[in-house]
Amino acid sequence: MSSINKRKRESRIVFIIVFIVLLASMSIACFRTGMEPRSYYGPHWDLFTQAAFSIAGTDEMGTRISSLETDEFGRILFEVKFFGNSIDRLFIPNRETSGRLFAYAICQKADDEFVYYYEDDSFSIFGAQDEFTDDERNALKQRNDWNKPPNDEKLTFRRIVNLDKGRLRVSADYDNNFRREMDAMKVFRRHVTVNENALLRKVLLDIDKDGGMLFIMWLGYNNDQATEGWFMLMPPSASGQNSLVSKINDPIHYWRELKEFKLDNGWNSP
Repeated sequence: MSSINKRKRESRIVFIIVFIVLLASMSIACFRTGMEPRSYYGPHWDLFTQAAFSIAGTDEMGTRISSLETDEFGRILFEVKFFGNSIDRLFIPNRETSGRLFAYAICQKADDEFVYYYEDDSFSIFGAQDEFTDDERNALKQRNDWNKPPNDEKLTFRRIVNLDKGRLRVSADYDNNFRREMDAMKVFRRHVTVNENALLRKVLLDIDKDGGMLFIMWLGYNNDQATEGWFMLMPPSASGQNSLVSKINDPIHYWRELKEFKLDNGWNSP
């Protein structure tokens, strides 16, 4: 075999090896992206963490956070702009296409490790910025003790997520929780009959101290039929046999019903 042919053969072998390695790397990257939420690259990690664990539909890639106002005790009123990823059809039934949602929330305080807020009272959601009127702003402030001395008994907290600490859903048992999250659709169908023309969707909103998973489930349709939503609490057991489901009557103000749902069903807040 001539040296020229030998070099050509070696070049082809090298090309094939490089191609296989590249293909494998892309497959692994895609698989991991499917399992692990992408990272949030904006500012205000503490405020983003609060939004991610309380405001359904907050997306780590499409979210923009702006600090608006601070009270005399250091509380922060902030704006969350995000794409609802079709959950906005649940919040705003008359919207024809998915678009921006706006949430306004109040953070009580934060340190280097945790963000603190009033669970289920800390935010309001709107379809447009101008819907956050002075009356709505004042109502949100009142629920969150704006300009009043701190009340630690009302606080819940979540560990601040960042690039160093990893996944959006911080958990020591991530792989098991991921499997349980994938089972949520099957568990929900045991409780609710899903129309064959409906597209069932879910968002994992939070995980409590005991490992209970709180979901918002909703059905989307390709016609004018109204979108419907439910809360679902899956207990730590993998089977989900004792899961609790409750219809959401006023989706855009779901925090009002969620507070009662948690109290009635043994939610153990972190």
